[in-house]
Amino acid sequence: MDEQRMQAYTMLIEQLLGCASGEELAVLQQHTELVDAELLVVMQQYAAYLDSQGNGNGAQWLLGMAGYLANSLGIAHAGADESSEDSEQFLRAVLRLVVDSRGDAQQVYPFLEQHQDRLNEQLLQTLPEVAARLLVGESDWQQLVADVLVHFGNLIQQFPLGRRGLNLELGITAYQLVLQFYTREAFPVGWAMTQNNLAAAYLYRIKEERADNLEQAINACELALQVYTREAFPINWAATQNNLAFVYTNRIKGERVDNLEQAINACELALQVRTREAFPVDWAATQNNRAIAYSNRIKGQRADNLEQAINAYQNVLQVRTREAFPVDWAYTQNNLAAAYLYRIKGERADNIEQAINACELALQVRTREAFPAGWAAVQNNLASAYLLRIKGERADNLERAITAYQNVLQVDTREASPADWAMTQNNLANAYRDRIKEERADNLELAINACQLALQVFIRKDFPLEWAMTQNNLANAYRDRIKGERADNLELAIIAYQLALEVRTREAFPQNWAATQNNLANAYKDRIKGVRANNLELAIKAYLLGIEPRYV
Repeated sequence: MDEQRMQAYTMLIEQLLGCASGEELAVLQQHTELVDAELLVVMQQYAAYLDSQGNGNGAQWLLGMAGYLANSLGIAHAGADESSEDSEQFLRAVLRLVVDSRGDAQQVYPFLEQHQDRLNEQLLQTLPEVAARLLVGESDWQQLVADVLVHFGNLIQQFPLGRRGLNLELGITAYQLVLQFYTREAFPVGWAMTQNNLAAAYLYRIKEERADNLEQAINACELALQVYTREAFPINWAATQNNLAFVYTNRIKGERVDNLEQAINACELALQVRTREAFPVDWAATQNNRAIAYSNRIKGQRADNLEQAINAYQNVLQVRTREAFPVDWAYTQNNLAAAYLYRIKGERADNIEQAINACELALQVRTREAFPAGWAAVQNNLASAYLLRIKGERADNLERAITAYQNVLQVDTREASPADWAMTQNNLANAYRDRIKEERADNLELAINACQLALQVFIRKDFPLEWAMTQNNLANAYRDRIKGERADNLELAIIAYQLALEVRTREAFPQNWAATQNNLANAYKDRIKGVRANNLELAIKAYLLGIEPRYV
């Protein structure tokens, strides 16, 4: 394998690690010439490196992707043409191991790892058939089988190797089979436990529509809570409330404002049992969910919501220390940085310094090599902080912002993450427009180019708000442009402002509408083409429109 191809394999692997969930296939389709047996070897080597750096989750995910590709390429094809008899024999072997080990993952997972190719669609078809034959006989025997299936479901849905989507389907199928025996009337506790497990599987399900899966998760949690009352099962009740909070924070259906209130309420309920003294790790997990909900909250005062979020993240860090939980610690530091970045209370300059400090702490763990996607997320927050920074030299801050945005683009490529790539291009355009170092004329050309790149993805039909925002930014750059004819640049700016106002209406976005009207007024005031008197009238009209919403 030559060095150039080795680098190409490595870059593809980093794109896969950095892309959003569900976009892996699109990334692979962009690089079909690299999908071969040698890629699988490099994936295994890269996974070993990630594991040595403490990124076990990343290593396991990559090995799972390698297993999926191996099946697709026919390199490991034992499961593809497997008979139902062979599949049943394998399943019975797994279930026996679950019984013998009492559901011990350290004993079951090595066996599953050795037979990843047997975790396939045939097994998904075999599972209900075998369960139906096993769930007959005396009640005690049926209960034993149901318990084994629950353990199997728990183990397989959390198994880090193989095909994640298929593992979750196996888990969901196992739980649904168990519920045929564990009825609420006969086995209320087992029924509630299985509903809770089913909720967790639906929460991360890849197959089917995300919105529908989340509704299934909510329904399963609410069913579990019919048995898991606070009085009878306080620990289980609190755990289910915590799960419910997480689902509501991510819910797609329903009103966003109401979903976030439901999430906050569920966190507050869970924290009545999950105290720091009694359950420190669980307390920190719920505080984290609470912080995320408050960060996004729509009701209440934005300033107060952000204070609640910051306080909750600081609570999390009391337990999730770098020494004990390095990955979670870095994740929380990055979230805390975002909260400080938008904080309203306190001195603005100090808040931004807090954000920068939290980003730099997060980057001690979230390196590009170990966590490319996490590294890019922190770089994005760091860029925003430097762009807004008050302390330090403005010129130096802008250079740091530009460097951080360029770092983001190394991971968030157009192929892997088109929307994130476009947003970063838009942010980079703002940084170039404000840039002090280098030639002003060249910086404005870079800003225009970045906006035009962003508009290749942010088309009006699919991203109306982002399209309008980028049109406004492009207009600002054209209005300031030095190269080219001044008269032509102003015409381009006016056109772009007018396009932005087609989406940024007064009714829907009064503040953005007012800001764009003000920008349009400045362009009309400086306009060279047309009659000067008419241009000034247009400028006055736009100024007045832009001023009015600020006092309404």
